[in-house]
Amino acid sequence: MRFQRCLKATRLAASAVLVAALVPACWGAESQMEKLYREGLESTFGLNGAKVDETRGFELLEEAAESGSLDAQAFAALALQRGLGTAVDPTKAYETAIVPARRGNPYAQYVLAVCYRTGAGVRPNQKRAETYFKKAFAGFQKLADEGDALAKTELGRFYLTGTPSVEKDWKKAEKYLLEAAEEDLPGAWCGLCSLYERQEKFDEAFEAIGKAAESELPNAIFGVGRAYRKGLGVEPDLEKAKEYFLEAAEKDESQAMVALAQYCLYVEKDAEQAEKWFRKAAQLGDGLAMYELACLQTSAATEINREDGLRAEKMLRCGVAFGDQDSMGAMVDFYLRGMTEEGEQDFDAALELARLAESLDSAMGAYMLGVIYEQGLGVERDLREAKRLFRRGLALAEEGSEVREMIAEKLSRWE
Repeated sequence: MRFQRCLKATRLAASAVLVAALVPACWGAESQMEKLYREGLESTFGLNGAKVDETRGFELLEEAAESGSLDAQAFAALALQRGLGTAVDPTKAYETAIVPARRGNPYAQYVLAVCYRTGAGVRPNQKRAETYFKKAFAGFQKLADEGDALAKTELGRFYLTGTPSVEKDWKKAEKYLLEAAEEDLPGAWCGLCSLYERQEKFDEAFEAIGKAAESELPNAIFGVGRAYRKGLGVEPDLEKAKEYFLEAAEKDESQAMVALAQYCLYVEKDAEQAEKWFRKAAQLGDGLAMYELACLQTSAATEINREDGLRAEKMLRCGVAFGDQDSMGAMVDFYLRGMTEEGEQDFDAALELARLAESLDSAMGAYMLGVIYEQGLGVERDLREAKRLFRRGLALAEEGSEVREMIAEKLSRWE
């Protein structure tokens, strides 16, 4: 997720609840608050075979939270952080998670960990972030040991990406995600798709994201479109990709809106439609959409709103913290343009981040690193190295993507 691919480019599979017998087969005489909470979880996360409706799910969770449910507060915070059925709001996510985190809810603890790690909604504090990551991991492990499939999904995500205190372990990630997927949890199938892509098992990845999409999970529908765009486990088909992006965008999936806007801009050459979808995604808190809008404003020779630029930077930094390659490329551009909070160009930071993105096989990272060497920004000018990087970026870039068009234009001038 992009960021959302920014927390979403990369987004973690959402999961579930700290109350006894997580959405059990028989709830008995449940109160109205419990009913709101249960239905909110089912709609948001596709529990018990329910079709996903994130907007309705968030509304129900918020209502249950206002009625006093600490667990509902935890999941409302998670939704606010990940943009599930609502706009991303890091500050509100942090504030909503505080009380349930103190009461031991691992999902709220995870929300605080992300806030402290990325500096979204609170001043960054890596020591506190790791403390909360450890608490959340222990809570997920306890629930998973009791057979909670949703907690297994979260454990799988921990092992998939790793943290300073949890070593990356793809075997354990697959074990937990497969166990959760046996109950057809959409988030578990999404997690397996991410794992299989990292292992270059693209046929398995496409099958997994297809399973997740059956629940109508917007992020999974976007994932199917992404597979068609990139040709992962299926023949590339930009028209089919657009169809899935549109379907997910109409369900308020911001990553799909960004992808659809990029298709409109770089394939259909329709800047008006592109701006429309970028703006919708930006309103949902998507950092990459904010960046793209800033670039459109720059190309139109209009002044970039300072507040918008700072908001975009904050969201992009979240994506960078989680290894999202698109966020990295956008952030390099921010450093080179001097669009950060400091208001000055930072060539050293740009070079370091561009090298990291390029090492992760990011087409945008290779392109931006090529620009740095082409123009001698903080390094000795080296046109041979720039050309090598542009060619590498072209090989990595997706058909119809913005970065492919930019690189092709660069190379055409030299050849």
